[in-house]
Amino acid sequence: MLNTRRNPSYHEGRTKATIKFCDYIPKGEKVLDIGEPNPLSRELGEKLGVVIHNTVSDLDHFIFTDIHIPFGKYRWATCFEVIEHLMNPRSFFENLYNITTTGATVFLSYPSRPKWMWNNEEHFHEYDKLRFKYLLEKTGWKIVRKKPVYVRRWPTGIRPLLRNFIPQTTLYELRKI
Repeated sequence: MLNTRRNPSYHEGRTKATIKFCDYIPKGEKVLDIGEPNPLSRELGEKLGVVIHNTVSDLDHFIFTDIHIPFGKYRWATCFEVIEHLMNPRSFFENLYNITTTGATVFLSYPSRPKWMWNNEEHFHEYDKLRFKYLLEKTGWKIVRKKPVYVRRWPTGIRPLLRNFIPQTTLYELRKI
C-alpha cells in the first residue's frame, strides 16, 4: 500500500481523510481489513478504537474460509488501495459478500485517475465510475457515499500539478444488499 516514492505529506493527507471517512464505526467493533497489517490499518485501530483483523492470504486466491473466517462474521470491513491489484475483483467481492453480515459496511478506496493517466504497471484493473458501479451491482454491493481525496502539494512536473485538481483517490462506503 505504501509507495516510498511519494511525499510523506501524501500519506498524512490520505490517512486523515480516510480516518475521518470511517469515523462512525462504533468503538470496540471488529473490523476486517483486507490486506497485510500496515500503518493505515494500525492508525485506524488506534484512532477509532476498533479491533482490526487483517487478512493473510494471496487475495487473488482469496477463499475466506482458508483464513478461518466463518461466513457472516464481519459487520465492518476496510479495503484500501487493494482491488486495482487483483486479477479477479469480481470473485473477490463475491467472497467478501459471503463472509459479511446482512447490511455490512465496507470502506474502500482505489485510485481516481482519468483513463489517459492509467499507466501503473502494478495495477491490473483501474475503473471509471460506471464500470466500478456495475462491478458492485453484479456482486451484491451498493455505493452509499463517496468522497474524492485531493492531496495538495507543490508540483514538480505536469502530472503532480494536475494532481492538485484531479482526486488522488476516491473513498467509498459500500453496503451489502
